[in-house]
Amino acid sequence: MSDATNQETVDIANQILAELAQAAKDGQLIQNDYYATEAAGRAAVADGYTFKVQGAGNISALLYRRNNAASSTLLTTFPAGSIDAISVNSGKPYPLQVRVRDGITSVAHVNWNAVLLDALVINARPGKLYQTSYYQNGAVIGSAGYGWVIREFDESTFATASGTGRAIVDFNDLSKAQIDRSGGIQVIRLESADGIVIELTVDPAGLPPDGGPINSNSGSGLAAWSWVIHPDRYQLAERSVQNARRNNVRSASNDFLDKALINVVAFGARPGKVYGIRYFKNGTTALAGPQDGWIIEEQDAETYGTSATALTVVNFTDPAPDIVRSGVQNIVVNSPVVAGLQFLITIDTTKLPAFGSFVAMNGSANPGYSWIISPSKYVVWPDAVGSRMSWRTTASKLVLATWQSADRWYRIEIGPNGKNNLPNFRQIWTASRTGRVAGAWTLLWSGSTDLIPPLRCWAVNGGVDLPAGRIFTGGNHGSDGGSGGDMTAANVMWDCVIDGSPVKWEDASGNAERITLRIVNDVRAANTIATTPPRYVLREHFVMTIAASGIGLTAERVALEDILVLTDYGVQAVTNGFQSDMLFVGGADSSWVTYSTDRTAGTKAVSPNAWACILRSPDGELALWQDREFKDGDGKYVNADWPIFKGGGGSNHKVYGGVIGRADINAGAPATFAAGERWSWRGGWSFQAPGLAPAGMDAVMQLQRPGGGTALMSDAKNWAIL
Repeated sequence: MSDATNQETVDIANQILAELAQAAKDGQLIQNDYYATEAAGRAAVADGYTFKVQGAGNISALLYRRNNAASSTLLTTFPAGSIDAISVNSGKPYPLQVRVRDGITSVAHVNWNAVLLDALVINARPGKLYQTSYYQNGAVIGSAGYGWVIREFDESTFATASGTGRAIVDFNDLSKAQIDRSGGIQVIRLESADGIVIELTVDPAGLPPDGGPINSNSGSGLAAWSWVIHPDRYQLAERSVQNARRNNVRSASNDFLDKALINVVAFGARPGKVYGIRYFKNGTTALAGPQDGWIIEEQDAETYGTSATALTVVNFTDPAPDIVRSGVQNIVVNSPVVAGLQFLITIDTTKLPAFGSFVAMNGSANPGYSWIISPSKYVVWPDAVGSRMSWRTTASKLVLATWQSADRWYRIEIGPNGKNNLPNFRQIWTASRTGRVAGAWTLLWSGSTDLIPPLRCWAVNGGVDLPAGRIFTGGNHGSDGGSGGDMTAANVMWDCVIDGSPVKWEDASGNAERITLRIVNDVRAANTIATTPPRYVLREHFVMTIAASGIGLTAERVALEDILVLTDYGVQAVTNGFQSDMLFVGGADSSWVTYSTDRTAGTKAVSPNAWACILRSPDGELALWQDREFKDGDGKYVNADWPIFKGGGGSNHKVYGGVIGRADINAGAPATFAAGERWSWRGGWSFQAPGLAPAGMDAVMQLQRPGGGTALMSDAKNWAIL
């Protein structure tokens, strides 16, 4: 064929369509002037010339232009005549849409057109556009990979000042998003940290050769740089606030509600009430208290339209976390007025007003004055009645379990939490029992610290040291060694099984004998956070079992490359609410001792059989235990001078177990695991009312483990597990 202009390319495409139609009519395969492979066609023509290649599967033919002896450019593809509802978009722009971006209208990207058969953006935010910006396809960014970049843009500024948008999925976020070249048409599911789900139906036949990315991400001259997923493929997230008439006023909205506030959920809402955000300090110095304090009010739903009388459940002087001004952030605000009332607020900090400029919605003339948190965002705790567990699940992937122990009730909340948004404990409450129902609930602990543990590990090869040193990763730990900086882990799986039956993440409730939670996370080492790209060095698997006495946890961690492990505490606990006395079972002390963060069971050399720490107070007993007979919980990875159970020391009100205990890489040999090797342990937490041990016994407790178990402790040195 001759060197093709744009018009000639169109003419050739029309010719191919005619040939395909005739071949289909005659019941024949296309053959004339069609090459079997791209390489054969490229070898047969000169630079700048086009050639046709026979397709396969849903692609009948492909049109290329030769660049040089080593490469050619795919101009377009032609779907097979036997296409179905799934493959009908093969070779077409849809499900993408061309737009003007910063004054530029980009050409289509033939690979996106060939690969993407459908796209669905679930929980899309109003006023936003979403773009498939990049598929790595085996390209080397530090190392070969198959990551994605999905960007979110403001629709209002896309045409003139789009910027780079927000990367809601980055190329190194997910470890299992590779298109299977031999898997036929398939669905790739990607999820952002704030719950936006992108489902892409893809045809691997349209991929370029391995190692060549599909790139619309890094420059305005790239094909499809101005293209987005078609807005008719967006399923908008339910808005978390809504307008209502308040005291005969229906007010306008404002930029804080429309743009900055992504989501808000009221946990522990009281029936018959509505809740509204009335003030956000945003760093103002005009008022006392925390820099990012809030005013949140509760009103009777029945009289909201005609009354302004409200109960301030959170005031601007009440404790509130400082918000990191970087992308989307989740914060938790607890009410000191209504026990168990908590607000989970998700904010796009790039849309906040300038730091120091408050947002007022507490005056009748203020925009937002009459707006309330949507009642669909209220979570009412399950009723505590009967002897079985009550449970509730939510669409935001939270689990709440409530059970009775003698004259007390206990309630726990587990769900995505902390810096890395990994499933973990979020809150613990207790209440006294009146008859068969619970009295007023007392919040014992709420926070983002991790009870399902992080660890300290180090990649043997190709690491980059951090300024913070050999820090903990996973759990709630970020790259700064605390809860800040970059994420150090990503959740891969998180689901719930109730009495043997898997359930969906939705707003539901009931009673159960047993709840099973299954968790899979990928974790980076301290020295693979700053590598290019950052690397996950291990995968961790947790199975939690919850029954009406506590929680069991079985763990297995698998090395994805050669690693050194310095610390794996196994189970750990926050002691809030249980700080009167403590008993280290198998420890150096023979009986109960006064609570202190500096106490330990004694070193492994002194107390080799330590296996539990029990804490007590008038609110009950919390026991933290480690199965010393189960696999690697036997203490073989713990140094002789390291306690198997210990307090946090100083102001750290936590208690830690001990599975792997090494002071440092240079102070005793670390535990070493080659790629594919794993270690496992089992432990858990027991919650029960105080004073259940009979005379002559220091303590009794139930263990949630396969086959169950009752522990009877005459004292710290003498016990039986039956």
